[in-house]
Amino acid sequence: MTSKINYIVAIHVPIFIDGAKKLVATDWRRALLLLRESFGDRIASFKVVAPSCPRGSEEQNLETMDDTDIELIPSMNYHCRARTYWLRERSIWLKDVKSALHQADIAHLGLSDLYRPINLDAFNAGVASNAFAVFFRDTDEIAKLEQLAQAAGKSLPLKTQIYSALYKRAMIHCVRKADISFLKGQALFERYRDYGDTVHTFENTSFLTSDAVSPDAVTRRAASLSSDRPLRLVYCGRFEERKGVAHSIRIIAEARRLGA
Repeated sequence: MTSKINYIVAIHVPIFIDGAKKLVATDWRRALLLLRESFGDRIASFKVVAPSCPRGSEEQNLETMDDTDIELIPSMNYHCRARTYWLRERSIWLKDVKSALHQADIAHLGLSDLYRPINLDAFNAGVASNAFAVFFRDTDEIAKLEQLAQAAGKSLPLKTQIYSALYKRAMIHCVRKADISFLKGQALFERYRDYGDTVHTFENTSFLTSDAVSPDAVTRRAASLSSDRPLRLVYCGRFEERKGVAHSIRIIAEARRLGA
C-alpha cells in the first residue's frame, strides 16, 4: 500500500485576502487543481504557502479553494519593495515557509525575480529541509530578455546582462541542488540539462478529469460538421518562434494540400 504524501507548494503567486476569505486567481486555482488531482488519493495534505495582499489590487478573477482540500497559507506582503523585503518581509516569509516544510514529504519549488528572491529563498529552505525538493521552471527568463531587446532593436543593457548572468547562476544552483527538476520546453531544457542528473522537460498538456470529452460527444460533434460549419483551428497566444506556431501552420497547410 502506498503511503500518503504531505505536499507543500512554496511560490510567489499571491493569495488575496478579503476579510476571512482567502482567494487566488482563477488560472492559478486551476493549476493547483490539476496538480492536486494528479496525485489522486495519495495526498495526506496539500498546502500552498505564498505572499499575501488585500483584495482590490488584483487584475484577474479570483476564486476560493474552499471546495477543495488544498490549504492556503498567506505569508509576507506581496507588494513590498525589494528593500523592504530584505529588511523585514524576508524573515516573515522564511519563517512561514520553514513552518510549512516541517512535515512535508515533497516540496514544490521554483525561481523568479532575483531582486526579491521569494522563490529562491523558499527553494533553499526546501533543500535544507527533509522534504524531497522538486524544482519547476516554465519560462526561459534569459531568452525572454533577449527577445524583448531584439524586438526593440536594441542590444542588452549592461544591467540586464549582469542580471541574466546572475539568473543563470541561480538556475544552475537550483538544478544542481534539487532532487528532481522539470523545465518547460526543449530550449530551456537544453540550456540547463548538463547541470543536473535528474533534469526533465515538460509541456502543459495536463487536464482535469472534468475536462475530458466523452467518445459519444466527439462522435456527435464530428457528425455535425459540414461545408456550412467546417472544423476551425484557433490559436490564442503570442506569435513567437518558441511557441511552435510555425509547426501548426505547416501541419494545416499539409492537411489542406491533402484535401481537408
